[in-house]
Amino acid sequence: MGKTIEKELLSHLLQLEQPQQEKVLQFIKQLLAEEKEDFADKLSDEQISSIKRGLQQVKEGQTVSHEEVRKRYQKWL
Repeated sequence: MGKTIEKELLSHLLQLEQPQQEKVLQFIKQLLAEEKEDFADKLSDEQISSIKRGLQQVKEGQTVSHEEVRKRYQKWL
């Protein structure tokens, strides 16, 4: 982060009253926690199994092109 942004953030933060500073701190903590989360950790066993099954199908060449899918389902598109 550039020094200009850091100075601007600090300047704004210093202008806030303590309750507002605490809200900003909680917001920053929440942002940092979200960055550490991996969506894959929230997948169910069924979702993981389905993904693995799909990857295996790709390895085995059991795929359908986008063009073919559009042809098959054109009446719904």
